[in-house]
Amino acid sequence: MNWKPNEDKVLKTHFLSSPKDTILKLLPNRTWNSIQKRARDALGLHRNPEKKIIKRETVDTKIKEITIKDITKQFMSKEKLLLKRIQGLELLLNKTKEFSDVDTYSIKYKEATTISRSTAFTIWGDWHSEEEVKGEAINNLNRFNLDICQRRVEYLSNRVVRFVRMYRKDTEIDKLVIVLGGDFITGNIHMENLESSLLRPIDAIIFAEKLIASAIEFVDLHLQIDITVVCVVGNHPRITKKVRHSTEMGNSLEYYMYHQLAKYFSGASNSGTGNDGGRVSLIAFNIINYKV
Repeated sequence: MNWKPNEDKVLKTHFLSSPKDTILKLLPNRTWNSIQKRARDALGLHRNPEKKIIKRETVDTKIKEITIKDITKQFMSKEKLLLKRIQGLELLLNKTKEFSDVDTYSIKYKEATTISRSTAFTIWGDWHSEEEVKGEAINNLNRFNLDICQRRVEYLSNRVVRFVRMYRKDTEIDKLVIVLGGDFITGNIHMENLESSLLRPIDAIIFAEKLIASAIEFVDLHLQIDITVVCVVGNHPRITKKVRHSTEMGNSLEYYMYHQLAKYFSGASNSGTGNDGGRVSLIAFNIINYKV
């Protein structure tokens, strides 16, 4: 059956853009094969292959299925990890139960069969007893004068007695070594000390001698202990402008003070000097039950 002009017009209008079902309704007397052949051969129309239209319901269903599978897989993976952790905790709990009971044994107290002996040491020095530090000059962070120096020496003496008594609870302490490390006065080795010091060097060394002697007497009285005093001259008490190593002791006010202390504690078992030509000069004397 020959094609009519109005049928060709329908093909030109709808063949390329309209669905197959619409075209068949517009051309009820034609088959789909004959329609495609007419459009292709006679009109030069080439229609793209039919695309399958997926219903939205199908797409949503597929998405839900994929989502459920992923979530299930994640939960299964986390479940395996949790199971492993639970198994590890159960194993640890079982191990701790094995150590829940502490095993002890009885320890017997033993009295000491031997008496340990110790010697106490204390180092005194760098007192700079006549030097003044004014609080207002250093934002009141500290201050120092003759009264404060004396109180600090008294505090030092009490602490020595206290510490020796404390350690005597564990060991027998029958000897005390006091090291006099020097620089008990500031002296005049710097020009500003001529005006700023509270005492002149001779008066300062007398003041320091009084403090040291009083402190040693206090310690001996309260500890009843053999005391050895080791004396070292410092740098500040010299009467020379520069240090003279070969004659340092002879030019040191502290060297004279130490000899005066040795005479004062005349009950010492020995007294004397050593290393007369060296930098470190020592005077050592023992105080054994002397009477003041």
